[in-house]
Amino acid sequence: MHTCVAIGILKKDDRVLFLKRERGNFPGLLALPGGKLEEGEGVYEAAVREIEEETGIITKVKSFLGTAAEIIYEGEKTLSTILFFCELEQIGVNGKIEETYHWLPIECLQNNPDIVFSDLLFLKHFYLDKDKNYIKVKCIHQDDGTYVWEKDEI
Repeated sequence: MHTCVAIGILKKDDRVLFLKRERGNFPGLLALPGGKLEEGEGVYEAAVREIEEETGIITKVKSFLGTAAEIIYEGEKTLSTILFFCELEQIGVNGKIEETYHWLPIECLQNNPDIVFSDLLFLKHFYLDKDKNYIKVKCIHQDDGTYVWEKDEI
């Protein structure tokens, strides 16, 4: 079974918004904000809702960037996620301020070990390179707790 996730890429003054992962895969690492689509919800609505829920930042969708698959292998378990990427534009703040988000300069993102590596691949592919072609990324969770990523060439 696949999980569908909307990811929002929000840029402000040559900085991109990242959240610190507290639970799920990649705890402690920074990741692009997003989350699972709720019943009856579209990709755009989910991306906007997730950003506001997680940061208090109110956004609107600027453009659709592309679709990817991320397959995570954890021992005997395989997690398949279909990711939909949207570029968002900030239109306000609801007064809520969260300590878990960070604005990182674009020039500091390359191979940053504090960021989920697949998010760096997706950001480069869809946002920086403006490539709308589908990509698939495999992630293997090693016994020692580390992750190894592979980008499938299609």
